[in-house]
Amino acid sequence: MNKFNMMFGVSFKIQEIYNSLSVAKKLVLWYTIATIIQKGILFLVTPLYTRLLTDLEYGVFSVYQSWQMLVSIITVLALDRCITVGFMKFANDRRVFLSAVQSLMTITVVLFALPVVIFASFFERLMGLSIHIIAVMFIVALMNNTFANWMWLQRYRYNYKKLAAVTILSTVIIQLISVYSVIYFPAANKGEILILSSALGGVLLYGILYVSVFVEGKEFYNSKYWTFALRYSVAVIPHALAQIILNSSDRIMIDKLCGRADAAYYSITYTAAMVINLVVLSLCLASQPWFFEKIKGHDFNSIKKKTNFILLFTASLVVLASLVAPEVLSILAPASYNAALQIFPSIATSVLFYSMYISFANFESYYEKPFYFSIATTIVAIVNIILNYIFIPMFGFVAAGYTTLLCYILFAVMHYMFMRKVCQEKLENIKVFDEKFIVGLSIITILLSFVITVTYQFQLIRYALILFVSIIVMTKRKVIVQQMKNLL
Repeated sequence: MNKFNMMFGVSFKIQEIYNSLSVAKKLVLWYTIATIIQKGILFLVTPLYTRLLTDLEYGVFSVYQSWQMLVSIITVLALDRCITVGFMKFANDRRVFLSAVQSLMTITVVLFALPVVIFASFFERLMGLSIHIIAVMFIVALMNNTFANWMWLQRYRYNYKKLAAVTILSTVIIQLISVYSVIYFPAANKGEILILSSALGGVLLYGILYVSVFVEGKEFYNSKYWTFALRYSVAVIPHALAQIILNSSDRIMIDKLCGRADAAYYSITYTAAMVINLVVLSLCLASQPWFFEKIKGHDFNSIKKKTNFILLFTASLVVLASLVAPEVLSILAPASYNAALQIFPSIATSVLFYSMYISFANFESYYEKPFYFSIATTIVAIVNIILNYIFIPMFGFVAAGYTTLLCYILFAVMHYMFMRKVCQEKLENIKVFDEKFIVGLSIITILLSFVITVTYQFQLIRYALILFVSIIVMTKRKVIVQQMKNLL
């Protein structure tokens, strides 16, 4: 009876805390939970794919994913990047704005698909994929952008439960279709079966959202919205394209310089490390409307405090994930993938600098400075390609993990400089962020990542560190819970 009363009391306390949250905070909470569950599902099915597919077959899938990210930006002219600014600018007409932009996206995808079909053999050689896989890539690009834009609309409407439900349900259905297809469909290349089945699930589900956007918005052409969308997005295309190159060129270059199996090894480690990024990114994106409101109200002290909490939270995730990386990788893939273990901490640490970029870039987005995005991302993408071209042939795919970290540090520094320029022009040169805290946290996290990499060779030391961190977490759990409340 006492246990029941205690459980009831805890449940009541949680409900009381939840009810006290504002709608904006509930959005952040639900979106973050949905993203964690979504990525948790992907985490659970990855071991199935790495064991049901050969290393080369999984390499086909990872290379497809890299090209998919590039195609998703190019074919829609980065129109997805105007959605958040458009929702702020046309707050009373968001459904019509989204409908008009989606029709423009559809046109651009079709226009880009035509030359690919006509010159099919050229693109097959370029991508190393068959034309039917490339064709599917274009359809998936449109559907993925549709889903992303629909999610933004739900965030601005604060439809947090609907957003969470659709995100989780669609992920479950797509993965069920994919797993079933890989297991039961006979094929010479199960990598292609995985690509086609996941694409089928996405098109069926996101196609419903695609239709619903037009049903709600009832707008195909709107010169005002098309002009705004094209003007903003064309300016940011170099940024969007370079950002995808920064994220995916590693795997493409490893595929060309080292082989498809090495691309698979790097991809699985990169994917595991980037789970941290997805959690942090969901938190940052859900908080973006809050950031814009605080910038509008010149409440910079709140921005500084929340940014410090987000960065500290990110750094903590980086350290914890890096410590248990060997166990995580052993679950995700067979022993042949262990060759890429040592790059986990460096890739994970790059997430900290990516979260810095997002915080700084909020000011560039709010004051509509897309050109700054393009300059920074283009420079960093070029640096990344050059470094990979030099060091991958010398040190193998492992070099890509360290070039990624260096490039994200440069990325954060450049956006900090542009943020300061915006503050000088628009905000009387006010200092928004805690520079000393950010620099100190960066140095500590980088040093810890190198120390943790060394401990992979000394299991007892690594287990001792895990025990030490666990004790700290247990003893400071009340402080940690309070900090998590501050994140919301």
